[in-house]
Amino acid sequence: AQDRIWMIQQLEPQVQVYSLEGKLLKSWGKGHFNMPHFLRIDPAGHVWIADFRRHIIQNFDEDGKLLLVLGTPDVAGNDHAH
Repeated sequence: AQDRIWMIQQLEPQVQVYSLEGKLLKSWGKGHFNMPHFLRIDPAGHVWIADFRRHIIQNFDEDGKLLLVLGTPDVAGNDHAH
């Protein structure tokens, strides 16, 4: 909605936001991820990121404030509690 390019990578800072001209607008994520591999922005502008090694999905505002964690960090989810 804001004509921005969102990128996720495994090196810190993992989340980077660029203008359409390629200018880095903001970056964040240090300490939140081990192996992030999926980023999606919902209609409300919240950023959802799945982390393969931590076995969680995290929800952030566009500035990197953590809003929600789905799953138990660093615990695989193949038992009755997950």
